[in-house]
Parts: sequence; C-alpha cells; structure tokens
Amino acid sequence: MLWIMRGDNIIPFPLDVRVAIELEIHRAVARFGHNVEIMAIAAKWHGTMDDRQVLTALRKINQIGDTLPKGQTDDGY
Repeated sequence: MLWIMRGDNIIPFPLDVRVAIELEIHRAVARFGHNVEIMAIAAKWHGTMDDRQVLTALRKINQIGDTLPKGQTDDGY
C-alpha cells in the first residue's frame, strides 16, 4: 500500500482512501453540480477535516443528498 507524505503534522492515509474521496467528489458533482456544500467539504480536505471525515461526509451526500438533518444549518441554527 502506498502512503503519501505531507509537509504538515497530519498523518496521511493510504492512497486508496484518497482515491475513494476523489471518486465520491466526482459522483457528488455529477449528481448535484458544484453545490456549495460539496465545494465546502472539498475545500476543507487537507485542512480542518481529515480524510475519513471528508469521505464520510461525501458518502452521506451521495446517499441522501445532504449532510445536515432537515431544518439544520451548518451554523447551528
């Protein structure tokens, strides 16, 4: 299994996880277009969200069309 090294202190995940993330991004964009939520998740990848969090959020979008419960916004209201 190939590991990708990064210049920060974030522990890298195997390449297959990153490939899965790319696939889920492509699926989400194909289904929903350049949705704000999808773009926000993609922008947080390698930043405030680790690979597993990003993959989980993208899979949730692809399964149910949203990452937030009905009526909830990401600002807590």
